[in-house]
Amino acid sequence: MNKPFIKNILNVIIAIPIVAIVFLIFLKLKFSVSEMKLTVIIVIIFVMIGTFWIQYFKMPKNERSFGAAFNAWFNS
Repeated sequence: MNKPFIKNILNVIIAIPIVAIVFLIFLKLKFSVSEMKLTVIIVIIFVMIGTFWIQYFKMPKNERSFGAAFNAWFNS
């Protein structure tokens, strides 16, 4: 077993209860299905942008570029 595989499994185990809790909150607030879909898509986009910027700012200043950050983000 390699570490990225274990890390991905742990991320899925952590993400499932979070998604379930958010879904239950949406049901309590009586969101319609289309509002839930839109909210989930917006949250996913913001998470993707946030993780990209984290990868970008983790790089040393002299090696920092959008292409390298995109590669690091895409491969993580």
